[in-house]
Amino acid sequence: MRSRTKKLLSVLLAASLVLSFNSAAFADEAADEAAVLSADEAFEAGLQSVSDGWLFMGEEDASTNDADAEKIMSGSITITKGVPEVWVSQNGTTEAKEIHSAIIENMEFNVSGNTYYARGNRLYKKSDDSVVSKKFSYNSVKISLNGIRQAGADLKDAKGIEYTDNKKTILKDTKGNQLVNYTATIDNKALLPYLKDCTTVAGDVFLKTYYSGSVSEERVTFGDGNLAVLIRYDASVEYRGKNVSPTSHFIASDNDSVSGEVDGAVGVSARLEKKVSGNWVPMDGKRSESYYWKDTTGITIKKPKIYNGKRVGAYYESGAPYFTVKVTYKKKQMPNDLLTQEQKASLKSALTGAKFTFTIEPRKLSTDMVTYNKYETGKYYVKKFTYNSAKNTLKGNMQYRKLKGNKSTLNVRKAKKVGKKLSILSKNVYESKNNKKTDAYFEYDSNTKEVTLTGVNGYYGTAVINGDHVKVK
Repeated sequence: MRSRTKKLLSVLLAASLVLSFNSAAFADEAADEAAVLSADEAFEAGLQSVSDGWLFMGEEDASTNDADAEKIMSGSITITKGVPEVWVSQNGTTEAKEIHSAIIENMEFNVSGNTYYARGNRLYKKSDDSVVSKKFSYNSVKISLNGIRQAGADLKDAKGIEYTDNKKTILKDTKGNQLVNYTATIDNKALLPYLKDCTTVAGDVFLKTYYSGSVSEERVTFGDGNLAVLIRYDASVEYRGKNVSPTSHFIASDNDSVSGEVDGAVGVSARLEKKVSGNWVPMDGKRSESYYWKDTTGITIKKPKIYNGKRVGAYYESGAPYFTVKVTYKKKQMPNDLLTQEQKASLKSALTGAKFTFTIEPRKLSTDMVTYNKYETGKYYVKKFTYNSAKNTLKGNMQYRKLKGNKSTLNVRKAKKVGKKLSILSKNVYESKNNKKTDAYFEYDSNTKEVTLTGVNGYYGTAVINGDHVKVK
């Protein structure tokens, strides 16, 4: 028999959200936190139905929206969409307010030459992260959630969204590794009386699985049921344009087994255990350093073999990626053997039928992840693109880079390419051929000379390539 548990690293996730915000802004916000309503408190008022979309009820109503926001959000507004993401709940539902908040808080509002963004009930100026309004209402932004599909599927394959109630406050059957298509604009003259017009943007929200960023563990028992091998591994990994590979982790301990990060490779660790007084304890936790080893008694736990290593967005029950672990052993009993020959055979048999499932998440494309500096890592490096206006083609390299580590030296300044170069086609060609090998399609703006990339298949989101780095032929 096998038991499976999942441990969500909620503290790390919460910390990552906090760190993503401006510290000075939070210090200011904390000073008068009691004077304003939180987003969650405000949403308790509910969602207001508006034709084909929904208005998110923000922290303040029209009567309490301060004059600063009214004056700033005036005239013509251009919205730059971001790449929002939301974790689904353990019970397979997702609250609409979380999706709406993620969409709004990933937006930028371009007004009269200045750029602003929203956090909670506040409006910030991007140039210096200063608070320009403490009562910006999310009710100003009209959002429509239009369809849902598995990550990696085309937009035309999206299905209608089902809700748990008539008020459409909770999306049901959200298993994660899905994309929710949305449209958003600002058209509320009651809150923003000086507004003339605003662009409408369309994009995707990525729904992460409940286990994304967490560590899975599965204990495979053998023998009389009082012996087991504990396998710990990353529940989700990131698509890199090629097959996912396993990476070495130190042997599983109670405190720090595997990273729990979504980093493009599935990290695995293992240890032999025995049951003592009803509790599982390491049989010999110091014998090995990594998840595959050959110990002095002749037991060899081999490197995991991964299957479906490109199945982006697959569910656990529908051909999801998984790996297997094999064990071999010497037929002769060795001194200080941990197991008898019969127990070794039982271990081999138990692992032969064991599959350890995980998910592959699509990789994000966004403007802030594009760099033109080859020494800046954690981003997509772009040197120069050449756009052929006659053929509507785009040539050039775009590839994700990271720092290359070296265990024998402290020098980690060398950048390393991660995965393959992005395969990019024009939007028209992609839509006509529906090429599954395409990573993104592009649209060229002849006025700004900018190129906008939209991720497809194993990628999601949009990224704008600066016109200064686009040569027109």
